[in-house]
Amino acid sequence: MQSMRFRNQLILCLISSTCLLIITALASQYTVGSMLKATDTPFGLSYHYLEYKTDQSPAERLSADQLLDLQQDTDVTVISLDETEGVMGLYDPRMYYGGVAAAIGLYGNYRYFSMDDYREHTDAYIKVRHTADDGSSIYIYADKNPYVKGRIELLQIGPSALLYDSRVDEIDNLTALSNLGSRLWLDADDPAQLNALSQTLEANGYRRQPAATADLGTWFTALGQTFRQARSASLLTLALAFNLLFILMMLVLWQSNQKLLYLHKQNGGRCFSSFRTLVWPYLIGQLLAFLPALAFYGLLRQQDLWPVFGLADFLLVCCLQQLAIFLWLLLSFMLVWKRMKHQGAKV
Repeated sequence: MQSMRFRNQLILCLISSTCLLIITALASQYTVGSMLKATDTPFGLSYHYLEYKTDQSPAERLSADQLLDLQQDTDVTVISLDETEGVMGLYDPRMYYGGVAAAIGLYGNYRYFSMDDYREHTDAYIKVRHTADDGSSIYIYADKNPYVKGRIELLQIGPSALLYDSRVDEIDNLTALSNLGSRLWLDADDPAQLNALSQTLEANGYRRQPAATADLGTWFTALGQTFRQARSASLLTLALAFNLLFILMMLVLWQSNQKLLYLHKQNGGRCFSSFRTLVWPYLIGQLLAFLPALAFYGLLRQQDLWPVFGLADFLLVCCLQQLAIFLWLLLSFMLVWKRMKHQGAKV
């Protein structure tokens, strides 16, 4: 009988803890993701971006070939800017900025940088127009003859483009330039892919710059917008509801165990010693809940459906939620114990 009760309590806590972990992690991801979007990053890069700067002369700087492995570094974006000469270089094999340009390419000889351009060091560029025809155009057709003095003009962009910079008249193929610029921005979907590039830059005179941050008012505005978004609001409400439901469930469970608690008390058991004795099935259930929660995280990560939290962030959220669950256990136990102390238990 006692082993069956232990098993039932273990299963109940395992299921409820797993649901709490998954829902809380999902709600946290959507909330943090929405707040991160409020940060105004350079050139519309993701919040994973890294920025580097150097005071070296052009002759001292690395070339693109010295920084990049063109066979392996195909999931990164590198923007290079030489502020003194107004030269921008772009390496973007993952097509982060190429969506609209690729669509334009379907209608003529206008295209975005290709992997062949990078590997063959093609002298291709995107023309930057500082006034758009209608004041809002992002991508504009290049001239009908894109071959100018042996160079290839791929397309043109206007002031509304993410890559637009008023100091720059053209955006060159980074691998066709003789050296990197004095400022660099790196980005990738997976921050781990930037580690090797970061180490190379820091070993060759580049200094990492602080990332862009939003002010407190912007964060609170973004948080308010998150609560107004249907999906985020639903997840946050669901997470809160599950926590409240768990508290009520613990109160009911401890209440149903009043006879056992009374026996502990009659045999000299104190509040915390009784709690320590009876809480084991719930603690084991909490620990086991990490396994299905991690499996859920791994599944979504594999499908690229978990863009914000890394494993460490996910585990931190889970640990905080488990700490909250333990506090719910302790609080509900103490409430029942205190009531039993004043009213007595029905034996």
